[in-house]
Amino acid sequence: MCPSLVIGTVDKFAMLAWQPKIRSLFGIGDNGERISEPPQLIIQDELHLISGPLGSMVALYEPLIEKLCSYKVDNQTIKPKIVCATATTKGYKEQILGIYGRSNVTLFPAPGLDAEDSFFSKYLRDENSELLPGRKYVGICAPGLGSILTTQVRTQSALLLAPIKLN
Repeated sequence: MCPSLVIGTVDKFAMLAWQPKIRSLFGIGDNGERISEPPQLIIQDELHLISGPLGSMVALYEPLIEKLCSYKVDNQTIKPKIVCATATTKGYKEQILGIYGRSNVTLFPAPGLDAEDSFFSKYLRDENSELLPGRKYVGICAPGLGSILTTQVRTQSALLLAPIKLN
């Protein structure tokens, strides 16, 4: 019986060439015939790396894994759903077309209607279009402090002292 979930890295999939029993992960029996449905969801992490030098070899496995996870029902090929995570969204359609040959793609989360709406958050404004109070996200860049521990101690000290100034 084929597993319903497979978690693996590309080095594990590279073993396909040397370990014939791995085909059982995809519902293929010893005689090469399909004996059960293969996994129907592929979660591809770090899609942006596939276009780089490291990914050139990895990209060779992507169509293979997709083919092994595809099967036919009434002469119609059922392909797995592929969910990709990437650090870049520019050119994602071309990249997915190049790797998987798929043009029906959707970016999630969809961008908002304007720059202040990012799906995850939206700036709240009052009737005068002034920003309303809410969460603040602050980044800290302190390369001159020498270590992450020093940076953390100084940052937390400043945060602990901040309410005292309010009195």
